[in-house]
Amino acid sequence: PPGGNVDDEQNRKAIEALKNAKEYSFVDEEDILYQESILNKLIISDPVEFHDRTFLSHLNQLPWSEPLFTRRVEQTILTGKHMTFCRVSNESISIASEILKFPNFTTFIKPPSHCPYHFSVDDILSSSTIRMRMEAITLLICLLLHVLMC
Repeated sequence: PPGGNVDDEQNRKAIEALKNAKEYSFVDEEDILYQESILNKLIISDPVEFHDRTFLSHLNQLPWSEPLFTRRVEQTILTGKHMTFCRVSNESISIASEILKFPNFTTFIKPPSHCPYHFSVDDILSSSTIRMRMEAITLLICLLLHVLMC
């Protein structure tokens, strides 16, 4: 390796020393995304019981493992009212806010389609031209079998 030999034991000790240092903290990509999230920068001022809490920390403290709670949240998202707004850097509203409900979404069910290349035996035999050809082929096979047997 570049820079000479690497002593695994020395490397392990150096890593341990770094981990034990006062300023050491392991920050992974998820932690960085969490810290830089806009939801982590929104500070709740009202109501008082949530005062000075970030919106993201509030979301994380909700009981997401309880089915009753999550069902209510899902229903509110799907059928409740939602406010849209846009603020610019000087805190003024750049467009008027609007309260709206999402449309009623239903599961898409693909209608059955008829494949133009899928034919049943009845479809094939219903065509007079094809039926005549099939009869001719059947007659020819019978004649060949008769000749071969004799």
